[in-house]
Amino acid sequence: MDKEKFIMEKVGCPCKVFEVTDNLEEDVLKAYCEALERGKKEGFTPVILAEDEDLNFWIDNAEDYSREEELAKELENGKEILNQRFKEYTEDAEEDWINEVSNENWAEELEDEFNKEDEASINEFTFLGEKEIVLFEVPTKNPWEVIAWFPMGGWNECPWVDDMMAVSHYWYEKYHALPAVITRDVLQYFVENPVDNEEEALELAKEHYAFCTDRLDQGTASGTINEVAATLIDSKVWYFWWD
Repeated sequence: MDKEKFIMEKVGCPCKVFEVTDNLEEDVLKAYCEALERGKKEGFTPVILAEDEDLNFWIDNAEDYSREEELAKELENGKEILNQRFKEYTEDAEEDWINEVSNENWAEELEDEFNKEDEASINEFTFLGEKEIVLFEVPTKNPWEVIAWFPMGGWNECPWVDDMMAVSHYWYEKYHALPAVITRDVLQYFVENPVDNEEEALELAKEHYAFCTDRLDQGTASGTINEVAATLIDSKVWYFWWD
């Protein structure tokens, strides 16, 4: 049995395996964008996984998890979940940390903190390590439901499947953000309607911090919400990693 057929039978949906080449990321991104447009007509959502310990983990633990039960749950309000998490994480924060988001010159001051001219950094997925990549065509018209197909989270500050789906539903409705790359500790979204102004970027940055505190704590040079916001303007890819 070839690899694609084996994976397809275990997971339950069509897939394509991309072996490691010098053009791996370019080839996967091109295939993803093509599948995204085709999926809108054919009723599936593409999602990318690494064909290594992550995929094997989900396959090996499939018997201990009910995708149907997760999908049958009524989704909570994703915005309310984010608001509550932000409140919990900032209740002991220093006043200056909260107030710095009102600085009108934040974009200019952080101009050198990140490379806004590097289109790859805001419009391409990030693949960690050299490994085969699998592009799945998950049979769902609701992009947030792919989270239930490849469950992650529920440990440390990483949300579990139901909260992730609720937040993803909220972000899809507002930004057309689709869960696109999933590992056991990384989640990347492809964003069809990215924010294009500072005010909205600041509010979204707070939501990103609420969803994944490491997005700020370990993913910024300045340790500020402002820097997160600055990286979100015009960005078609959102990156989250939980330690």
